Amino acid sequence: MLDKLTSVGGLSVYPSKPSGIEKFRIVLIKPSKYDDDGYVIRFWKGVLPSNTLNVLHGLTLDVKARGVFGDLPIEIVTFDETAEKVPLKKIIRWSREPRTKLLVCLVGVQTNQFPRAFDMAKILRAEGIAVIIGGFHTSGTINMLGEQEPDIQELVRESICVVSGKSKANGSISWPISCMGSFNPFIVSLKTCKISST
Repeated sequence: MLDKLTSVGGLSVYPSKPSGIEKFRIVLIKPSKYDDDGYVIRFWKGVLPSNTLNVLHGLTLDVKARGVFGDLPIEIVTFDETAEKVPLKKIIRWSREPRTKLLVCLVGVQTNQFPRAFDMAKILRAEGIAVIIGGFHTSGTINMLGEQEPDIQELVRESICVVSGKSKANGSISWPISCMGSFNPFIVSLKTCKISST
């Protein structure tokens, strides 16, 4: 998959729209966490918007505006699970639309949110949907304990792409490209813009 990429100004881009794909839908989800009884914590109204979700939405809009995927139409959908129910069945239906590539990104995942994020990721992967997970938990785990840490290896075994590091302008397009057209597990280091196959 990586040999299909070219580099422009140090950034990897598709030279043209991937064949057979007419639409790219990117779903950004900020997961919630479980309470002590195993229920997902959700508030009636959100009072503190997720900064990570907003930043990644903006970076994805930048990918779209710069035409990183050529003339491929890109749709961006966001969900903050702390204030709204994530419609997993609807997302799965989206994956069955013809000539549409779906990518689900679980963003800003903290350690106490990791079990919920992983559960959602496994449901989506069971339907063949490409999933990326990133945030404080994956970044901190990889930086402190390395890529062989059990949580990270469990993600890799489920073919979930793992992101480590902060999304900056130079790394903002690495994560959608890394999973576009591939279900192979990757660990994407946004610090170095390095994509390593596991």
